Order: sequence, then C-alpha cells, then structure tokens
Amino acid sequence: MSKQKGPDRSGPFLFGVWRVAEPEECSLVSSMDTPPDSARFPTRAAIDALAERFGLPNEPWMQDWEYQVADAARIDDFLAYAETGPGEEEAFVLMAMIFQSFEDLGEAALQDPRWARVERLLQSQSGLHQPTLRYWANPGKTSESVWHITPLVRSVIDADSRGWRTP
Repeated sequence: MSKQKGPDRSGPFLFGVWRVAEPEECSLVSSMDTPPDSARFPTRAAIDALAERFGLPNEPWMQDWEYQVADAARIDDFLAYAETGPGEEEAFVLMAMIFQSFEDLGEAALQDPRWARVERLLQSQSGLHQPTLRYWANPGKTSESVWHITPLVRSVIDADSRGWRTP
C-alpha cells in the first residue's frame, strides 16, 4: 500500500483554499429543511446600526464581529432590543451576539432563566435564524465536542414540531 504524499485532498481545505462540501458530506439537524447552501451573513448596515445602538467597537479589521463584541454582561440589553422587533438584518446579527453571549457564560448558561426569552424569539422568527441554529446545534457532534449552549439549541430545535421551517 503506497503512502499518500502531499496534502489530504479529501477534506474541506483543497489546494490552499476552502472548498464547499458536497451535500452528502453535510450532516444537518434532521428536522431542518433549509439546505446547507442557504447561509446568511451579517450585513455592514446591521453591524453599523448595532455598534452604534450598543456603543460597541466597530473597526474595519474586525472579523466575525458579532462574536467579538458579544458580552455575557449585556445579555439583558441585547434581549430587550431583540424583543422590540428590530429589522430582519439586525435581528439576525443580534441573535448571533446573544448566542455567543450565552456561550460566554459557560456551563451556567444551561440554568440561565433568560434562555426562555431566547426560545420565544426563535419561535417567532424561526425561518430567519435557521443558519444560526444549525451552526450552534453542531449536528453530528458528540456531547464532548460541542459548545456549552449546544444542548439548549438542540432542545429548541427538537421541541419545535414545525421543524423550524420558514412559513
């Protein structure tokens, strides 16, 4: 048996660039209808608006802004604004900030009563947040290799009989 020389070309990193996984390579949460190529990304307008509203840093070099500015100490502020019904773009970015803020709580997030507010928001905006739910649900991963909030996210998905389909 010959040993393969050079980089492993079977993974997502191919010839120095990331490649898109084929659909059969993706393991999605079974109750979600949205295909993996329906990703949604934060917009500059939403980032600018949220940075101004909450007095958050917003520099051109910042990558994954919504995760960098998340702050467990500001969960109440983030939830209060989310519950006012901001526009779709802001709501999408804000939910990612909220998820990361809960993640920053560590294991304490699993008992935090504020998660019920997140669940209500997700139920009312299920189609909007499918990419975020899918990301944090960590489908196909065991409990040892997931984020602190993954069990919370998975329970939200499992509890929804509609399967988080866009109405």
